[in-house]
Amino acid sequence: MPKALIAILSLAAAVTFAAPAAAKIPSVGNPCPAPDSTFAVNNAGNAALVSDGFTCKNVHLVISASITPTTSNLGLEAKTIQVTAGVDISNDSNASSKVVLRASGGGVDIQGATIRANVEVLIECVPALCPITINNSTIRGPINDLLATGVTRALASGDVTITNSTFFGKSKVIVVSTSGKVTWICPGDGTNECKDPLTSGVLSQLTDQMTGQSCAARFAANQPCVVSFANDVAVHNVCFPGNGGDNCGGGASECQVTARGDVDLHGSTITCNSHFHVKSTTGNIDLRDAKITARTLLSFRAARVIDATNAQLTSETADVILQSQGQAGPGVACIIITGAVISSPNQIDPNNCPVIP
Repeated sequence: MPKALIAILSLAAAVTFAAPAAAKIPSVGNPCPAPDSTFAVNNAGNAALVSDGFTCKNVHLVISASITPTTSNLGLEAKTIQVTAGVDISNDSNASSKVVLRASGGGVDIQGATIRANVEVLIECVPALCPITINNSTIRGPINDLLATGVTRALASGDVTITNSTFFGKSKVIVVSTSGKVTWICPGDGTNECKDPLTSGVLSQLTDQMTGQSCAARFAANQPCVVSFANDVAVHNVCFPGNGGDNCGGGASECQVTARGDVDLHGSTITCNSHFHVKSTTGNIDLRDAKITARTLLSFRAARVIDATNAQLTSETADVILQSQGQAGPGVACIIITGAVISSPNQIDPNNCPVIP
């Protein structure tokens, strides 16, 4: 560690946003568009119109411009909802903030967007077989890690697909498909703790505002580094540089994945700070090459096959349970643990069908 480790971190107050007047659709002068039409949030004006909410259950909502909420509880409800790349819906201006996206007649599709709130982010698809798709996005609870709140939920009747995305809730993380399958592919490092700036490599990316040199070079020369941050996200990125990839889990009180059909977590890194329960009521659970860690009980329960080939399944203080109902068919292995590393104590219950060690 450099002897003269002096950093002056000033949070610049220069970056402020003028909040638009609170607006909601429908409201006086802003009725819902015609049924089955599309309302496009594609500019600052239309974003301001829905900054206090949008509730038009027969209208398709397409969001391609960022929304700055003017309410602590932002609800966006439409027949279908599409959120495109680059959109930021961050409702973290107060400790009680929420963001709810609810489709009442079709699917929810989120591609390359950021959605944040301090108390809850809820993505919900209500009708039968209604799907949720989240890709290359950040869906998470509080950016302020001093807050203990943060529930992140994806609830659908149809398939829930979360790929290459940060999906994090500090208090609870819940993913449910009541009639379909859940696919949650999170290839990041899953680390939920702040990384030491002295060892994470971020110092080479920070620039001393007095000399233009990197902080790494300044510290190597036993010189101070003066850094100014434009906003809270920039400060957060010092502690979590790129999140090491996608950051999935959290759940200081609960982590849950439940599907009627298959659950696919293969290749994912998910870290839960309490118990983590994964259940497929009629299908299979794919854990191949996954790295899944829970602070307490870690359980996987499937009707058919649990494939944990080359998986790392760890409970820090309790059991790891793999349980099949034995419905895979005569002679079919219900639990596959070839190459798996499973912490002790553990319970492997194939319900009288073969296990492949």
